[in-house]
Amino acid sequence: LAALAVWFLSVYAQMPPRALGPDAPATEFSAARAKDALTRLQGPARPHPAGTEENAAAHARLEKELTALGARIRHLTEASCYGGARWNAIACAEIDDIIGEVVPGQGKAIVLMAHMDSVPAGPGAGDDGSGVATILEAVRAWKARDLKSRHPILVLFTDGEEYGMLGAEAFVRNPYWARRVGVVINMEARGSTGRSLLFQTSPGNAKLIDLYARHAPRYASSSLFPEIYRIMPNDTDLTPFLREGMTGYNFAFVGGVENYHTPNDTVANIDPRTLQSHGDNLLTLLNALTFTRFEDLKGGDAAWLDILGVWLPHLPSGWMLPLSVIVFGVIAFFGWRG
Repeated sequence: LAALAVWFLSVYAQMPPRALGPDAPATEFSAARAKDALTRLQGPARPHPAGTEENAAAHARLEKELTALGARIRHLTEASCYGGARWNAIACAEIDDIIGEVVPGQGKAIVLMAHMDSVPAGPGAGDDGSGVATILEAVRAWKARDLKSRHPILVLFTDGEEYGMLGAEAFVRNPYWARRVGVVINMEARGSTGRSLLFQTSPGNAKLIDLYARHAPRYASSSLFPEIYRIMPNDTDLTPFLREGMTGYNFAFVGGVENYHTPNDTVANIDPRTLQSHGDNLLTLLNALTFTRFEDLKGGDAAWLDILGVWLPHLPSGWMLPLSVIVFGVIAFFGWRG
């Protein structure tokens, strides 16, 4: 019975939250509204790699959404290249990043980021149309709360991510835009279902995890995630930002991976509860960051683990070695006694 109880609790903890409908309060993130925005962004639901006519059409649809939100639209258009030793290759393309100023200002900003382009094999509703739509709906909900931010807020929709983070590389290489970054939140996907996972942060993450622990509605994170991610042959748009020493969070959902980078990466296959989880994470962090000084986000590294989505114990990483030695000593003692 105890084992069954733990199993049911674990299944419950892995479930995304209930999706809010179109009639949800304007101040809340609604998966239904986000899905409607995603449907409009997808248009005819065709693949739209960087540099194609379909990509240009997707840009135009996104600009309409940003105009409706009252954001001032800027473009970063140039030829960009990026490569890494892990790939043993360099990729180049002409990219067109879209930058929206949600809260104007000249100081360091909160940057909400997702990429617009898709792979040639599929329409990219999950990867990463879901991230784009999540940002649009979160910004709409935040503006409906009529709050004041101590920081400017930018939305950055990068181009050429699938070719190798080309749009993100162009952004951090641009002196004007690079010095505007205070903290960046990247919204990604590797599938179509599941909870929105906090799977990576910038180094010195103790204060970042503390902020997440105090404000996230449900937890889905562990310090094991970035360790596993580090040895996988994957990168996201956050990688160039971290290389430059910038502060950031990385969120993604990974269920339904069979739809990833395929023709089945469609709006119909995205679980609305997953969009709700993605949006709840983004909106609550955005709300918290608007009141947080960026210098207060600096600190040492942490180790953490969510317990059934409702508790996130976290400790400075310096505790890990002595605690491991103590645990090993206790196990060895009772082994010897036995």
